[in-house]
Amino acid sequence: MDSSGELEGWEWSDPSWDPATLGLTTRELTLPGAPFVPDAASLKEFDALCRRDGIDLAVARVDADRQAAAGRLQGSGWHYVETAMDFALRRLAKWTPDRSVDRPLALQEATAGDQAKLEAICDTVFNHGRFFEDPRIERDRARARQRGWVRGAIEAAMPVVVHKDASGDILCFMVYESTGPDEVSLQLGGSAQGYGFLTAIFIANLLKDLKEQGVKRVTARVSAANIGIINCYTTLDFSLTRTLVGFHKHYLAER
Repeated sequence: MDSSGELEGWEWSDPSWDPATLGLTTRELTLPGAPFVPDAASLKEFDALCRRDGIDLAVARVDADRQAAAGRLQGSGWHYVETAMDFALRRLAKWTPDRSVDRPLALQEATAGDQAKLEAICDTVFNHGRFFEDPRIERDRARARQRGWVRGAIEAAMPVVVHKDASGDILCFMVYESTGPDEVSLQLGGSAQGYGFLTAIFIANLLKDLKEQGVKRVTARVSAANIGIINCYTTLDFSLTRTLVGFHKHYLAER
């Protein structure tokens, strides 16, 4: 976050894990809320700060209805890379799964011994998200970031739930975190190749477990390009709450 007084009201963070996983130093910009529209001079100052600090890639998301702010970013060399959609299941206490996904699956907490298998899934099944959808970022970099994400979750003892087959192979997984006293955010999940048909059933079983734990609201962010997962969440009675437009600005090529 900006703590130096530069560009008053603007906030940014420099994720520490991206250099090691994505292979790029990144800076995530959060603009002040609407109706704020960044001026060209301030965006040039932000560019100068990024170049000074050795940033390779700046990223930002703005609400889809903030067209003036989005247009100003594009006019300053930021490139559109994705549309992200936020979903929420607001009344989990009253939720019951659709019959099409109401099938019991055994869930268990992942352990450090599962890390390699989880990373292998990350290497093969992900194709969406702002780093995958940016044509200037090599797919291997984006996959490395996903592997690093799940590795970091295991190392940080975040909740990571898996479903395994009889031989112990992981078929589905989900990383989630508590974002409030009775709220959970689904962070990163996937199914092994050939087992996508289990995804909605797996998440339904996780939701039932969270419901028993007293969780009342569950959220998830999905790339608008990921139609299969969007349909999965709508089948599970999630509702769209927000649409965001993602932008990137690359500095590495200038050096």
